[in-house]
Amino acid sequence: MLWAAANAAAGASMTGEMYRAMLDRPEPLDANGYLEREKAYSYLDGIKDASQGRVWCEVGQLKTPDLAYDIADRIGRMQPAERQRSAALIVLDVLRRAYPCDKSASRKK
Repeated sequence: MLWAAANAAAGASMTGEMYRAMLDRPEPLDANGYLEREKAYSYLDGIKDASQGRVWCEVGQLKTPDLAYDIADRIGRMQPAERQRSAALIVLDVLRRAYPCDKSASRKK
């Protein structure tokens, strides 16, 4: 967790509020809104790929758009100070809580 401490001290490259704002655009999306949404999806996909099976475990087929908007909604319900934390750390925490790995199932494999 040294990275987490360094990230908090130096300031996050993307905060939870920034991630939420990327997905908080009215439909139909203009070109910039589309690009922002796709960046948010890609950001989430990177976090998912790097942490699946260690921090969280997928249960069925999770679709990135649905998950992205769910996470953005959860961020929106956080206190303003919490939304200023690193988006990566917030996303990891949401995934860990919502989709925990079943330790007994992993031991059976």
